[in-house]
Amino acid sequence: MKNKIISILLCSFIIISLMGCGNTTKTTTNINSTTKQEESKEDKAKTKYIAILESGKTYEEMDDSERAYMAELIGNWDKQDQEFKNKYKSKKEFVEKSMSEAIAKWKIEDGQKTKTADNIPEVVTSRYKAKFGQILEANKLGATLTIKFKIKPSYNNQATIHQNGYNVEDLILNQNADQYDTINYWAVADMEDGSEGKVVSFTLNKSLIQDIKSKNLAGIRIVDSAKDVWILSSLKN
Repeated sequence: MKNKIISILLCSFIIISLMGCGNTTKTTTNINSTTKQEESKEDKAKTKYIAILESGKTYEEMDDSERAYMAELIGNWDKQDQEFKNKYKSKKEFVEKSMSEAIAKWKIEDGQKTKTADNIPEVVTSRYKAKFGQILEANKLGATLTIKFKIKPSYNNQATIHQNGYNVEDLILNQNADQYDTINYWAVADMEDGSEGKVVSFTLNKSLIQDIKSKNLAGIRIVDSAKDVWILSSLKN
């Protein structure tokens, strides 16, 4: 009986040992597999690095994928083996130099595009309504509003002139036109011969705009106080 028990214990020990060896082998296999995958990934990346470096392309000539690989390589340069670094150092430096040049060039181009966009007036006609007559067009360029009205003759020449002052006063007091540093105003009307002609134009600077906003300058006085005033000669009579 005692011998039988000893035999059972020995068999159990052998089975457990074999199972342990199997798990160790399986674990070792998994580690080796992971290591090989990592090495394969690194080898693939290095192959791509070499292909791009050997191509002699500047950073600007590369596509997005190639630029991403080069950024990765430059960021991980110290992790590369010494043989690789010795062989490709000059090519890496070439890429770095061309990268700096490309980025500087793109910044200048972006600045020029922005400057060009800043010189293109924005049509804002729909934002405003006329107190007298109708608004034909309104354009915003930076802090300057240029607005064109079409008016009708009033009961006398002075009233015809003053309605333009009331128009711009309403823009400033009620339609947020006080946001501008300059307002270029001009108005046209139908002439006796059936044509459409300019009758009034003037400019308001920031100071005058603020005087109107604070109600220190009334609509009836605006045209007389404005800058660069032009009035059709027949309206001056």
